Amino acid sequence: LNPKYAEAINNLGTVYYAKKSYRRARAQYKEALRIRPGSASVLSNLGTAYFARKQYEDAMTAYAQAIAIDPDYADAIYNLASLEFDAGNLSAARAAWSRYLELDQTSEWARTATRGIAFIDLRTRRSAS
Repeated sequence: LNPKYAEAINNLGTVYYAKKSYRRARAQYKEALRIRPGSASVLSNLGTAYFARKQYEDAMTAYAQAIAIDPDYADAIYNLASLEFDAGNLSAARAAWSRYLELDQTSEWARTATRGIAFIDLRTRRSAS
């Protein structure tokens, strides 16, 4: 298959994701990865589809693979931080959000990351007292 089709298949996955059809989204992302296995953006999208279905280990694996391919891929770093936070791994969430803020300081996601770090810091201080 033409590697350009991977982008179209990934986009179809994103449409399915937006419609909350996470299984279909996941299938499209996997197909896009079959065509273009080293795509950090597709891996991050796959992680998000797993995350939405509460398949946290699979999501973490997909995000980690995306970051291994592109250590500056902000979306995957942010998503990993959110997953770690939801899993209660606050130090890992803080580290990932801090890394995210090295890449983006101005978006809505950056504001959310900043609030997440502030919450973690407050909780850490309270539990230390």
